[in-house]
Amino acid sequence: MPPSPPPPPALPLSRHSRPGAGPGDSPQGHPALPGAHRCSRLLSPSSPVCMLCRRARVDPDICGQTSADGGLCAHRFCLFFANGLLKWKRPTGGIFGFPPDAIQHTIQLADQKRCFVCRGKGAAISCAETGCERSFHLPCAEKGECVTQYFGQHR
Repeated sequence: MPPSPPPPPALPLSRHSRPGAGPGDSPQGHPALPGAHRCSRLLSPSSPVCMLCRRARVDPDICGQTSADGGLCAHRFCLFFANGLLKWKRPTGGIFGFPPDAIQHTIQLADQKRCFVCRGKGAAISCAETGCERSFHLPCAEKGECVTQYFGQHR
């Protein structure tokens, strides 16, 4: 079996860098695809839509590669940053090692949250700042002046 590319280090951390940043402080982002729960090509016939950020066309340096399995599509880094999903990561299988049922559960939880940047549903990433209740889509992070970082495991 060929070796898979190494994933980013274990703990993603997301914070907003501007203390007063909120929904009214930044321009609207890209429209989200409402109710998307299966791999969709509605926005772009040539590219599948990530079920977490709900976008097909993104900067691959920010969201990573797109992969699909079991009718679900996701960007690598959208999976790593999504709330509570990292604990389900496995060395192989699923989408970048994440089981489709865990991804589906995360999508359902994210559907209950709105991105503080674009105000679209499905914000799967929450701010790591203590007391901050803001959620966002990974591609919206830069517009909302959020900082997304990967930290390695501590010993």
